[in-house]
Amino acid sequence: MFELLTGSVPFEGESAVSIALKHFQEQMPFVRDFDPRIPQALENVVLKATAKDPNERYTSVEAMAADLKTSLSKSRAKEVRFVPTAGENLDETKVLPQLSTPPKLAQQPEADKPAKKPSKKPKKWPWIVAAVIAVIALIGVGAALASGGSKTAVPDLRGMTQAQAKTTLTSQRLSLGSVTHAYSDTISEDRIIRSHPAANSKVKTDATIDVVISKGPKLYQIADYTGRSYSDVAAMLEKRGFTVKKNSRRATRNPSVRL
Repeated sequence: MFELLTGSVPFEGESAVSIALKHFQEQMPFVRDFDPRIPQALENVVLKATAKDPNERYTSVEAMAADLKTSLSKSRAKEVRFVPTAGENLDETKVLPQLSTPPKLAQQPEADKPAKKPSKKPKKWPWIVAAVIAVIALIGVGAALASGGSKTAVPDLRGMTQAQAKTTLTSQRLSLGSVTHAYSDTISEDRIIRSHPAANSKVKTDATIDVVISKGPKLYQIADYTGRSYSDVAAMLEKRGFTVKKNSRRATRNPSVRL
């Protein structure tokens, strides 16, 4: 959400570990510093979702969604900035208590005591591991939410030209797949008859949609039936799917010709 509003990520570094440490130690940048036109209520959603202390974050996805839905409401126009109260000293070094010397070692002669080694600072790797795990968990949640909302409905392409269908699909983050042609008595030539998947089907973003384009009605070449029996010709044409209507008129020039 931060990158969506500002166009950049909140922290940058040379490696994933350095970025994770910044997430863990540094204060979250303010969205309104990038664009003051962003409502304070909307910035507060980001600040609350990224609070260092889990107790100050949203308790559920539903809670965050409810807050986000009202972030542009005029009733929240004068909302003050959300300021986390915890997590201010997370980057401070924790000093571990010094272990007492075991009794047996204390009774050894001075010559037998090993030389004291310089005291080492507390290791920081547990904090690094914790930070990396937290980042991986956030990435996993983001991926899960993204995959859950990455489906879109196939638009109704029937009656469109191929160019119109391609433009419509691109606007829905879909692409035109294979194009085939078929005869149609109801759809004009060069217009789409149907698509696969069909209109209003749910598909993943960036999916390809195949279409069938009309070649118009199928045309038949009628032979010359002059002189043939009406009943024979009518039966043959009706068998091919034609509707035959009889129109009689008297032959004046050649009475032997039957029409």
